[in-house]
Amino acid sequence: MQILSNLHTFLHLFRLRKELKLATSSISERKWSAQVIQPIHSDVTLYIVQKETHSIVHSSRYGSIGFDWLNSVSAHSIMTTRLLSRWVHWLPHYPRVATASVRLKSSITYIAPLSAPRSCIHPFVRHFCSPNNLVNKEEPSATDESSKSFSELLSNATTLAEVFQIWNDHGALTNDAAKCLLTLQTFPLIGGILVYPGYMNMFDTLQRDVESLSDENLVRLPQALSNINLPFHGPLQSTIQQELVLRIRKLSYSQLSFLLQWVDAQRSIGLENEQLTTTLLKLLELRWVELTDTQSLLILFKRASLFTPSFREKLDDKVLELAERFSAWDSQKVASILILQNRRALSLLKAITYYLNLKEISELPIKLLLDIVYAYARLNFTPVPFLNKIASELLGKLEKMDPLDVCRLAKSMSILQYVNKPLFSGIAQVHKALKDSFQNFNPITRLHLVWSLCILKQATSHHISSVTTQEFVNELFELTGQVCKSEFYHLKLLNVIAYDKLELAEIVREPIPTILVPEYENGEILVDSKLKFLDLEEFQAPHLPGGGGQKTLPNGTRRIAFLALDYSAFCLNTNELLGMFLMQKRHLQHAGFIVVEVPHFEFMLLKGSRQKVAYLQDKVKKAVAENVAK
Repeated sequence: MQILSNLHTFLHLFRLRKELKLATSSISERKWSAQVIQPIHSDVTLYIVQKETHSIVHSSRYGSIGFDWLNSVSAHSIMTTRLLSRWVHWLPHYPRVATASVRLKSSITYIAPLSAPRSCIHPFVRHFCSPNNLVNKEEPSATDESSKSFSELLSNATTLAEVFQIWNDHGALTNDAAKCLLTLQTFPLIGGILVYPGYMNMFDTLQRDVESLSDENLVRLPQALSNINLPFHGPLQSTIQQELVLRIRKLSYSQLSFLLQWVDAQRSIGLENEQLTTTLLKLLELRWVELTDTQSLLILFKRASLFTPSFREKLDDKVLELAERFSAWDSQKVASILILQNRRALSLLKAITYYLNLKEISELPIKLLLDIVYAYARLNFTPVPFLNKIASELLGKLEKMDPLDVCRLAKSMSILQYVNKPLFSGIAQVHKALKDSFQNFNPITRLHLVWSLCILKQATSHHISSVTTQEFVNELFELTGQVCKSEFYHLKLLNVIAYDKLELAEIVREPIPTILVPEYENGEILVDSKLKFLDLEEFQAPHLPGGGGQKTLPNGTRRIAFLALDYSAFCLNTNELLGMFLMQKRHLQHAGFIVVEVPHFEFMLLKGSRQKVAYLQDKVKKAVAENVAK
C-alpha cells in the first residue's frame, strides 16, 4: 500500500509538471523580479525565480510585494496561478511530501528541495487557505522561545556584570545584543560603556547584521545608545540611523512617535540627522489618521512646534476626540503642555476638566490634584464646580500633606482668587506643625509663608525676624535676579515690615536699609472737622519719607485714603476682598487713615465727572460718619 501511495503521488506531480511546463512556456520571454509566493503548506513553499539568474530568493529585506504583480500579467500567467491553486488544494492530502520550491525556467520546470531554513523566510507572510478552513497561525518557533527566555534572564539581572554574563553565555542574535543594550541603559555606567569588557562583541553583532533587528528594538536603540553616552556620529549610531531611514516607512505610527522623542532631544542639543528628521516629520503628518493611542498623541502634542500650523490644529482636534480615554495623569500632562506652550486653549481645558470631573476624585493622588490646580492657576482657568470638589477632598487630607504641598495649594488658590473658607481655615492651622522647621526652607518659600501668615494675622515676631535680616535680604535678591521679580519680593518684604510695625505693636527692630513703609493708597486727602480740604504739603506727614510739612495737624483733622479696587482685588465671583487687600486696608487704618473703598463695579457705572465727584463726596461722608460712630 505504501508503494501504491508513493506511486500515486509521483503520477500527480508528474502530471502537474507537464501542465506547468505548458503554461509557463508562453511567458518564458518575460523578466520577472524575484517574488516570494507565500507558504501554502506547513512543509511546502513556492517561489518564482528571476529567469536570468535562476536563483531562489528566500526573503525580501524590506517586505514581500505579495500578489499585486498579478494585475499586470497576461492571461497565460493567470492560468499558471490557477494551476498553482489546484496544487494547493491537492497537497494537504499528502503530508509526507518533502519541502520543495518551484523554479520556472524557459522550458524546464522541476521540484527542488528547499535548503534554506524557515527563519530566512520574511516574517510578514500570508498563508493560502484551504477550501473550507483558514490556515491556523504558526506555532511559536524555537527561536521565539529562546528569545523569550533570553528576555526573562535580562529582566532578572540586577547588575551590569550579570547583563554581560548573560550575553556571553546565551547571546547570539542581533536582537539579543539590542536587548542587552536596552537593559544596560537602566544601570549607572561609571566612565561610560567603553570601560566594560564585552561591549565590542555586542557592537559587532549589531553592525554585522543590523537589518535583522526587529522594528521595536530598532526604534528604541538610538535612545539607549545616547543614554550610554555613545557618540551621535559614531559608527554604530550612524548604522542604526541609516537603517531607520531605510525602514522608516514600514514602522507603525506609535513607533514613529516614539522615535520623535529621541530626534527632538538630539535637536535640542544641536545634533540632527536631517534626512531622518525630515522624513519622520513628513510621515507623521501624512499618516495622522493612524493616530489613535493617547501616548503617541501626547508625544506629538508636546512637540507641536515641530509641525506645520495645519497639523497643529489637527492635534488639537485629536485631543478633543481622545479626551474621554485620557487617564487623570494624561489630562494633567495636557494642561502642563499648554503651560509650556504658553497657550490658553479653553476648548481643551474645558474638555479635560469635564472628564476629570466624571472620575472618582477620592481615588486621585494628592500630587495629581495639586498639579491640576497649579496648571489652572498658570492658565487663569477657574472651573468653580471642579475646584469645589478638589477643595472638599483636600480638606480632609491637610494633616497628611507635606508643608510644601500646602504652600503650593495656598498659592495656586490665591492666584485663582478662589475662596473656600473651610479649606483656608484648615491651611491656616498647618503652620503650627512646622514649629522651627520653616527656617530650613529656601528664602523664597520662607518669605511666601511669613507673608501669608501676616495676611492671616497669625505671624509672630519669630516669623518676622527670620525674613527681616540683612543677610536674608541679600540672599533673597541673589536668588530672584530679575528686576521685576526683585520688586515683587521687595513689596512682600514691605508688607511684612508694615505688619510688624502697625499690627504687632512691638518694639521696632533695627530698620533694614532701602526698605520704606509701603504706599498702599491710590489717593489721599486731608480734611478738617467740617470736611473742607487742607493742603497736604503744609502739614506734618509721619508716614511719608520726608515727614511732610512743618505745621501740626489741627484738632478734628482727618486723613482719608482712597483704595481703587479693580477686578483682581476680589475673590472669584464675589465682592469679598482678597487677603492682600484686606491687609493693606488694615495697615492704613492702623496708621490713622480713614479708608474709602472705590470698587470697579460701582465706579464704572457712573457717567460724567459730576456723578463721579458726587459719588466720592458721598463715600467720604459715610466713611467719616462711621469713624465718628466708632
